[in-house]
Amino acid sequence: MTSRERVRATLTFSTPDRVPRDLWALPYISLFKQKDLDELLNRFPMDFGRPELSPGSNDRDLQKLARAGTYVDEWGSVWHLAEPGIIGEVKEPALAEWSRLDTFRPPWEFARSRDWDHVNRECDRSDLFMLSDVCARPFERLQFLRGSENLYIDLAYDTPEIRTLIGFSFGQAPRTASNTSSG
Repeated sequence: MTSRERVRATLTFSTPDRVPRDLWALPYISLFKQKDLDELLNRFPMDFGRPELSPGSNDRDLQKLARAGTYVDEWGSVWHLAEPGIIGEVKEPALAEWSRLDTFRPPWEFARSRDWDHVNRECDRSDLFMLSDVCARPFERLQFLRGSENLYIDLAYDTPEIRTLIGFSFGQAPRTASNTSSG
């Protein structure tokens, strides 16, 4: 059974030959324990793959996590890394204050710059069940942009601004006074 067949059989409850395997590891592993990871993967091959979105993009992402300190993500939030290879935590959300929402623009160029033909070629070359390499975690993105406490308050009080911000997740243009409606 190929990896794709195994995952499809699992998803359709069609009795795969074994449980599909996937492993997500912190960047620390790639930076400092690659040999150990390679040995594990040789012994227990994965059934899932993730195409690289653009040649070299993952290398850049990995390098910003290779040392302790801070970095600014594509959305404008400042992350603090206490130790190399650990993803860190947002300490300065891009939209900690709603007054910044009027000028905030999601990093559309980040998605537009992807080489989708390259992604398709990688998918065609593999028998793995391919997952997106895009970290599309809408709720976590809202936390990264607002900060957890602010987000929970926004959701509890159903602020108009949070609805605008959620709209960004679905590619909607920002709402203005002329096109905002209730409900």
